[in-house]
Amino acid sequence: NRSPSDLTGLNNATLDDNDTAWTVRGGWRFSPFGAIELGYYDFGRYRFDGNAVGRFVPIDGTVKAHSVGISLVGILPINQFDLYGRIGYAHSELKFNANGPLGGVANQNQRQDEATYGAGGRWNFTPNWGLFVEWFKNDRIRIDSVVGGVDFRF
Repeated sequence: NRSPSDLTGLNNATLDDNDTAWTVRGGWRFSPFGAIELGYYDFGRYRFDGNAVGRFVPIDGTVKAHSVGISLVGILPINQFDLYGRIGYAHSELKFNANGPLGGVANQNQRQDEATYGAGGRWNFTPNWGLFVEWFKNDRIRIDSVVGGVDFRF
């Protein structure tokens, strides 16, 4: 993993690295053992601060990350439970907003194509409804998230 200083380019940087992430996904389960999914992922907004130009100019700001991806999902069905893993492609965007002394403001957007992957489990409490928990990661923006939620199948 990259350090806060690597991510921001600031000396002695700190990064608040916890926020709420959410996702909306849809897909096609083409067999009991496989699916393809398209999803939107919002990774949240994070605050950072540090010093530029040696250690003399204080900078603070926020970074927001989101991603759109498509994944191939391998599924191991076990009675009412599914264990699954995913691998796919994501197009991600990081939006930086930094504030410096005397009202200076800098904005920057970075877009990247990257791999995304993860693993999770789902409890199918009815044929159409399930609860899931999943860990997933995007490799270039180096964000990992744990999400939980409700699945609906029709």
